[in-house]
Amino acid sequence: MSISSLSKIIKYASCVCTKPYTLKYAGTEDVIHPVEGCYIRTSMWYADKCLCCGQCCRNYNTIFSDKEYQHLCTLDTPGHKEYVALQKDCILEVNGVPHVYHEVPHMTSKDSHGIYTNKHTDLNCRWVTLKDGLKLCRIHTYRTITCGFPHMEFRQSTSSPTSSLFHIQFGRNHQLGCKVDIKAEPYNQETKDDDLYWLHRLHEFTSEYGIETILPAIIECVENVDLNNLPKQDIFIPAHPARRLFQIS
Repeated sequence: MSISSLSKIIKYASCVCTKPYTLKYAGTEDVIHPVEGCYIRTSMWYADKCLCCGQCCRNYNTIFSDKEYQHLCTLDTPGHKEYVALQKDCILEVNGVPHVYHEVPHMTSKDSHGIYTNKHTDLNCRWVTLKDGLKLCRIHTYRTITCGFPHMEFRQSTSSPTSSLFHIQFGRNHQLGCKVDIKAEPYNQETKDDDLYWLHRLHEFTSEYGIETILPAIIECVENVDLNNLPKQDIFIPAHPARRLFQIS
């Protein structure tokens, strides 16, 4: 099983976009319609006690934006040149404007050069080790954004132009033997920091490709949540700035 990181990023972008846009990539063309807002569900406020088994993250290709790729090209750590040489340039067209993104096919640990340069400190992952000042992942050479969403999901409503954000046990993960109980522990600082890091990464990606979203307001809401007084109702974040007050549904 191989899952495109780009498909997941595009899905999440469509759940938080504030303006319609056309999208062309890999021979497909879609018109993405904006949402009126996003509900942060009460199920968001549980700790993501990922066991770091490596079963789900090993199924992803690695996608990076052109900005990330240009950063990789400046690095001189062992193996980077070999890794960069594996990538292929792809085109993502947003509203008729072509943008380059870069893809590296999924590699097994024996093929990986063992380089991991993300700044986020997640050494609690059993697949990430620290060596000579570098964080090394034994699955991904450069960790895909979707590694940061093992149990956090955006989902579009089928009955209204809204979306939801929450933590959930994916059916796919369950089939792979994931034993995480999402509701075992309340939201904590570690999960909050992880969520914010990856939400910022998603925002950076969508911003680079000209997709306007309500991610800044979602990030602000998560930043301001009180861990000692977690929300007991869904929080609705409207897409329109004039109405952008955190509303309780």
